[in-house]
Amino acid sequence: MNQRGQRHVWTTASTMGAICLFLGLVFCLGGPTSQPVLADPPVAGPLAPLNANGTPKSQATVVPAVQPAAFPDLAIASLTLDPPNPAPGQPVTITVVIKNIGTVPLWDGFYTYLYVDPPQHPPGPTTPETAYVGWFLGLGPGATFTWSYTEYTFENAGCDHVIYAWVDRDDSIREENEQNNLARLDVCVGGGPAGDRYEPDDTCDQATTIATDGSFQEHTF
Repeated sequence: MNQRGQRHVWTTASTMGAICLFLGLVFCLGGPTSQPVLADPPVAGPLAPLNANGTPKSQATVVPAVQPAAFPDLAIASLTLDPPNPAPGQPVTITVVIKNIGTVPLWDGFYTYLYVDPPQHPPGPTTPETAYVGWFLGLGPGATFTWSYTEYTFENAGCDHVIYAWVDRDDSIREENEQNNLARLDVCVGGGPAGDRYEPDDTCDQATTIATDGSFQEHTF
């Protein structure tokens, strides 16, 4: 009895041990928890076009054209005198309109110079000016700035008077066009025809007699 019972117990234990050994090998060598995790394949991008022989076509890189830079453009829009034909000694108002005719705004300040009967025609950067004014509030595309110089008087009659207005004389502003910054206005003072340096005037009551002493005289007609 004891030997048969011991043999039965050993047989049962041996069977259980074999089952445990088999299960351990399954989990260690190939069980469900030991399976490697596979990564997802990469997403394919757009395919390059192919030539007839199956090789990829070369794709040229398109470079956008560089647009030229735009700049503001100051110009003398108008130069007027009120009254337009003053009498000698009559106060007048000279009005200058400066306009940004460019396509981009101007943010920097600038100066405008006025010349009445300057010694040089046209004036240069070193010519003494009659007056000047500065503007520092910006000027958008198409915007204007108006400057009026008042109480000026012409002392001498004649149509040989001239007024110049010059904006950005020293080229401190980079502009689209630097050739439209200077304007000229010819003025007749006295309302009549211009006098000249040979006669006081061209009216009959102020005409001078031509002497017959043989000396040369110059007159205009």
